[in-house]
Amino acid sequence: MSADLLKNEKLKQDLDSYLSYHKTQGNRLTHFIGIPLIFFSLFCSLGWFRFAPLDLPISGATLFLLSVFLFYFQVHKGLAGAVMVWCIPLFLIGEEVAVMPFGLSFVVSSLTFAMGWAFQFWGHAIEKNRPAFRTNLSHLGRGPLFITYEWVKLLGFKL
Repeated sequence: MSADLLKNEKLKQDLDSYLSYHKTQGNRLTHFIGIPLIFFSLFCSLGWFRFAPLDLPISGATLFLLSVFLFYFQVHKGLAGAVMVWCIPLFLIGEEVAVMPFGLSFVVSSLTFAMGWAFQFWGHAIEKNRPAFRTNLSHLGRGPLFITYEWVKLLGFKL
């Protein structure tokens, strides 16, 4: 990891740990596709749960998005904002899918969830190693940060 982009030593160690399971370009590429697909499926399915406290319509997807942002904001403000760049469009589309007829919404959510995980496992088959989360469940939360960090570096942005 590039120390110039990350001043947070704990985050740097976490991303280095995640990187140790994702060394090949093929594995990383599958994660760039798989992780957003999984997030999209979660936005779709969590969007089925809706309530309106104080006449403000909220869905489970809204709470998930807010939780993701707040969690990552505590870790690194710049990365949290960068994660939202790709999460918010997926959230908005997922919210639309969630209010479609349930059968259709269920199929879309289920297929994107399965496809997302298929990409993840395909990447690890390419690299011939097992997924990082099988060793440490906290890697499930590092994946979105990792792919976002990789995109930020690739595009030349500073955090």
